[in-house]
Amino acid sequence: MDMKSSENYLTFQGGLYENSSGTVPADHNTAGLAAAAVIQPLDTSGNPSPSGKIVFVAIGRSTAVDEFTAFMNQAAANSGVIMCAIYKETARLPAVEVNYKMAQDSLNDMASGTVDFGCHDPVFALSQAREGRLRILAVASARRLAAAPDLSSMTELGYPMDLMGWFAAMVPAATPRPVVDQINRWFNQILATDETRSFLTSYGGDPWSSTPDEGQARLLKDIQDWEEYVRIAKLKPQG
Repeated sequence: MDMKSSENYLTFQGGLYENSSGTVPADHNTAGLAAAAVIQPLDTSGNPSPSGKIVFVAIGRSTAVDEFTAFMNQAAANSGVIMCAIYKETARLPAVEVNYKMAQDSLNDMASGTVDFGCHDPVFALSQAREGRLRILAVASARRLAAAPDLSSMTELGYPMDLMGWFAAMVPAATPRPVVDQINRWFNQILATDETRSFLTSYGGDPWSSTPDEGQARLLKDIQDWEEYVRIAKLKPQG
């Protein structure tokens, strides 16, 4: 249970330390550092060794592993970062975020169990799943993908989200409407072909066609939604 110092549960006050404080007391911190200073790596016989190991064992409730769950994220903000942040907040999961420059950099840690789960873009996730390196559990779109209909959506599993990356053809705002409509018809005709659909679904994408007005409405909605996503993921302005 994640409780703030100002909260209580069945008369038990929140906070980790005395008087419901969430701040480590000075003497507690000093004692912890002193204890850590005498820890030495040991070899397989239990003797101190520079090449030995330091093992951390969590002893507690049957789900004690929750306290030490780790998940991967790419350093750059993308839909995967947002997906993990929403899942963590909705599930109240006390997980540790581990950042990687590229998604590929996380493969060894995920395979070894060092990282418990990750949130990837569909192109990377599907390619790794096909090679048997990763197992996909769910997708972040509001509905199942036509490209992967056997995969549940996070919303189905009880974690509502609708993270859909999309591409659009855009023109200057002053473009005459007849020109806009003609360009829209051309793109929709291309999207309707079997060749285009096959290409997009092979990379985890679903063909999505719309009118210019529907596309503009989606853009404005996503701008509004991402304000909340930035808050949840605690993203900071870049540049």
